[in-house]
Amino acid sequence: MTAATSYGMLSGNVRSDVGRIRRATKKDVDAIISVQQRAIAGIACGYSSPDLAAWSQSAVRRGDHLANAIESNLVCVGESSGGLGGFAELGSQRDFLVALYVDPSCSHQGLGTELSHAIESLCRDAAGVGELRVCSGLNAVSFYEQRGFVRCGDSTMSLSTGERLACVSLSKTLKSHVE
Repeated sequence: MTAATSYGMLSGNVRSDVGRIRRATKKDVDAIISVQQRAIAGIACGYSSPDLAAWSQSAVRRGDHLANAIESNLVCVGESSGGLGGFAELGSQRDFLVALYVDPSCSHQGLGTELSHAIESLCRDAAGVGELRVCSGLNAVSFYEQRGFVRCGDSTMSLSTGERLACVSLSKTLKSHVE
């Protein structure tokens, strides 16, 4: 089964308790960037104001990158009643979670969990990946740990602006549906 075939589960009307998870389209790029900027602006701990400003500016520069990732079936979005509520993006090898952001207006409603499950399914079922890795912002480490990710150590993430931010590397073993 190809990644594109399995990703079909995300391209239709997949309903969750909080909205619909679907494959992103190029029409979603601006909304994805806006969600990322609002999510970054809503971070209350772990980073200085200049760090958050650089992170937000870095999101604006992702347009071309996002369009390419979307074309490669590496991005899914979660819709809520108010529009696009979040997104998740895989790296090109399909074993690294590049981004998972939820609009603050949709937080604590399960959308992040639904996006995480969709990405895990894509990795496991479509790409045959047994382990998913992420470099989490300091504010989101507990989110990943609550979903079975294990800390691997402290790290940094590089922004397109050239700055580097502290993060925590985590990984999760993906179990097949037959286990």
